[in-house]
Amino acid sequence: LYSMGVVRGVGENRFAPENLMERGDFVLMLENAFHFPTIQVNKYNFYDVDDDDYYFTAINNARGNGIVEDTPIFNPENPIKRVDAFKMLYNTMNMYGCVGSNGSTDVSMYSDGNLLLNTKDKIAAATLTNLGIITGSNGELKPNDTVTRAEMAIMLSKAIEVYEASGSKEANTGTTQSLKP
Repeated sequence: LYSMGVVRGVGENRFAPENLMERGDFVLMLENAFHFPTIQVNKYNFYDVDDDDYYFTAINNARGNGIVEDTPIFNPENPIKRVDAFKMLYNTMNMYGCVGSNGSTDVSMYSDGNLLLNTKDKIAAATLTNLGIITGSNGELKPNDTVTRAEMAIMLSKAIEVYEASGSKEANTGTTQSLKP
């Protein structure tokens, strides 16, 4: 992932896999992996994301392409919850045509699947499970736990594999874009 330009370290040539993944950095790494279609700058602002923040363009593109929820506040420096990472990753995979017939709401394989309270959360988790991108831990999904940098790297690696095997080089967004390399 590093050689592909998807992930960055935390300084001093360290990746810090045990550190919690921040929401802004997660979106930046999704953008680095999938090259979201470019959205007009400042079109989709969050109150807490400034245009000089290093992750501004990635978050702007993600919001404009429906990867992140359309809310007034993003909390880019907060650790990302697993369920939020699942939804963003699902939306990305869906945008690039990777979901296909794998869409589902069945999360019964997880003993804590009942913690997914809405249909969007269930679709994201079940579909990513069907695609082999997420597997849970000891039969649990732990949707309200936070994601570590190591977990993010594993999810993104698996998502890139699925994309390369079945994804479209052009996102299905209706926006103008450059083709993904």
